[in-house]
Amino acid sequence: MDLLKLLPDHPKMSDKQLDRWLTERGALGREVLAYCTVRLKNPLTEEKEPFAACTCTACWAQWYAPIVGNVGSYPRFVHGHTDCGNGQTTLCPECGAEVDVAHAKRLRRWPKVSKTYPWEIVKRRGCILFICWTVFREIDMVAGDPKPRRIVYAEKRNAYMLDPAGKWHRFTAMERAGWSACSPMVCTGEWYEMKRFSLADGGHRLTLPHPADVYSGTALENAKMDRLEAVAPASDPIFYAKMYQRHPQAENLAMQCPGLLAHAMSEAGGKITQMDWIDWKKAKPHEMLRMEKPDFRAVSALTDVQKIGQEVERIRAEAACARWGIPKTYGRRLGAAGVEFVEQNGQAEPLVSFGIVTTWNYILRQQGDEESVKDAARLCKDYWRDLSANGMNDGTRATLFPRDLRTAHTRVVAAIRYKTDQKLKKKFDAMTRQIEPLAWQYNGLCIRPARGEEDLILEGKALGHCVGGYGRTHCAGNCIFFVRRQDTPNTPYYTLQLDTKTGRVLQNRGKGNCNRTEEVAAFEKAWLEEVVDPWIKKRAEKNARNTPAETKTNAA
Repeated sequence: MDLLKLLPDHPKMSDKQLDRWLTERGALGREVLAYCTVRLKNPLTEEKEPFAACTCTACWAQWYAPIVGNVGSYPRFVHGHTDCGNGQTTLCPECGAEVDVAHAKRLRRWPKVSKTYPWEIVKRRGCILFICWTVFREIDMVAGDPKPRRIVYAEKRNAYMLDPAGKWHRFTAMERAGWSACSPMVCTGEWYEMKRFSLADGGHRLTLPHPADVYSGTALENAKMDRLEAVAPASDPIFYAKMYQRHPQAENLAMQCPGLLAHAMSEAGGKITQMDWIDWKKAKPHEMLRMEKPDFRAVSALTDVQKIGQEVERIRAEAACARWGIPKTYGRRLGAAGVEFVEQNGQAEPLVSFGIVTTWNYILRQQGDEESVKDAARLCKDYWRDLSANGMNDGTRATLFPRDLRTAHTRVVAAIRYKTDQKLKKKFDAMTRQIEPLAWQYNGLCIRPARGEEDLILEGKALGHCVGGYGRTHCAGNCIFFVRRQDTPNTPYYTLQLDTKTGRVLQNRGKGNCNRTEEVAAFEKAWLEEVVDPWIKKRAEKNARNTPAETKTNAA
């Protein structure tokens, strides 16, 4: 069976139906108040004056408003008791909808595009298809037409198929533009199957209508997904389908407490292992959640999302206590942060050797005045990791739980750095000799390269950013430079990172990671043009001259 042929090219809903269905759910972004400038005769003066011809795409009402100060490409117009113009957000005076104000010229040049990603669930030849579409809503204006135009169309994005044998297949019509993980995804126009299955879409809140019997006769026939969708439409269908295959008992939770299950799934972030606080060895829902029947009935009847979330947090904490053989009442002290810590670090040596109570009480005592308990837990994990990496972990309580965690961690880090300091220092010295010609001063500012790791640490502490850990990055060619004022050359001001191969500035940040000022931006631009570009060009010419000689030597 050719599975690719089972994949459709368009949702069952027409474009107009998609528009109506998504608009009713507020999933297509804000509407637009489009306006263009027209000249109308003033009945008092008999002269033509500029007016804004306004149209709201939410209710398609039309009206005229006086222009206020006809200056520039996008004039402003009177709106209620004030005035507004292109780029603002306001309320439609007719229907009250929140709308974005856009001039006709703007819409002709750059249409307003919004996207949403609904799911369609289809059954074909014994297979269940979960298809994620990209639905575009585009509002633009055509030259000569005073009314805006709204177009809705769909493109394929990702599809997940569960075949009759229970095997998953992932198809995609997307490819990533460029190398960065943050790069946008673009549509290739053709479906193709991924060699390795991975859940690329998550947190779905929109599922297009589908037949009630769509799951009958398939591997999900008894999964009670229809019940979950009816009570908790924001639940992730793919995540639940995969979880059901691993833990068929999930159908009992979907049937009796779908709201609680949906909330727990959203907290798990698409990872089935994050649902292991549920006792999957049991079949009855109250036993799976380690609850008494009366408490379970009360929780199952909840509809308030906030209260359901509180109950999920409490149940998870009590489940963690049960696994570690401690009283349920300690769950209150654990809280959400403690549960997350225990679930992620259950095999950590301090927990295994000294138990959850001793470990978590210690972390709570180490919490600073201006940091969360999660920060203290993170610092503890870093300390234990560095302790083991440096061979300093003797397993004793005094070592694993020092009185002053921050001081102990600083000592461990210093010991690790001492071992690598000599190698790193040599690399720093070599890089400094190479990039020292890039030091420069101009217009009240100066720039010089970092000359050692201590330089980076002091700079990071003074400006409150993370450059202190950039030592190896600096020595690898993405070098750190310090921008200072000429009258105070020893006072940190801005920190710049330069790719010395391409001459591209990777970042330039000031105190608290703030963006560069106009003065610093102008200095950076002049430095690149006057110093960096000639330096890179000179290096390239030198390498070109040396290449033939090296080739000859190698050949000989």
